[in-house]
This record gives sequence, C-alpha cells and structure tokens, in this order.
Amino acid sequence: MSIFLTFVPISADQKLLAVLDLTSDGSVSPDSLKDISDKISEFVSKDTTFSQFNRNMLPELFNQLSIDHTALICSDIHCLALLGSLIGAELVIGGNVIRISKKLFIELSIVDISSKGLLKKV
Repeated sequence: MSIFLTFVPISADQKLLAVLDLTSDGSVSPDSLKDISDKISEFVSKDTTFSQFNRNMLPELFNQLSIDHTALICSDIHCLALLGSLIGAELVIGGNVIRISKKLFIELSIVDISSKGLLKKV
C-alpha cells in the first residue's frame, strides 16, 4: 500500500513554502547542515504569510515518490524549482554553506516555483 502525502496552505492567502536541506563543499558536516536548515525553517515558520512543509516529512515524501532524498540535495535554482514542483510547494528555500577558518558563510536562494525564477539570493 502506498500513501501519498499532500500539503495545502491553511488559508488561500498563504503560499506553501519548503525549506530544503542545504549543501556544502565538504567543509561543513552533514549534522551541522541539518541543524542550519532546521534553524532557517524555524525562523521562516514565524512568518504567518507562509504555510510551511514539515521538514521531517520531506524524506518520506521523496520516498513515496521513489526518489532518493540524499541524491536531490542541491543549491542550483533549476534543481530547487524541480524539487519544489515535485512536492507541490509554491516557494522553495535552498542554498549552500561553506566554512572559511572559523566562519560560516551561508548563501540562500528563494525560488518561486510558478516562474522557476529566483526571487532573492541572500
């Protein structure tokens, strides 16, 4: 038996947003990347203009779609747009983290799935 997970905004005014796992050049551990992604998700969840995917549900959703979740961690705009469309999100946040000395540099992209365009890069 297969169960397909569907997420809908709480109200028509809210856009469905997904914060995906961040990538790294290897200078940041997978656990740290997950922690940073979770913190970004927590921060975004305070904005009531968005309805947000539960990040913990994404691996199961990708599994239901027969997609290896770890193979789809990306920071490229087109890849983020593809992942967003696969899961039904309207907006996706993804990006890259690198460590230089003791400092972390985080580059985030906010992608609008309907236009497959970059809304903002920070």
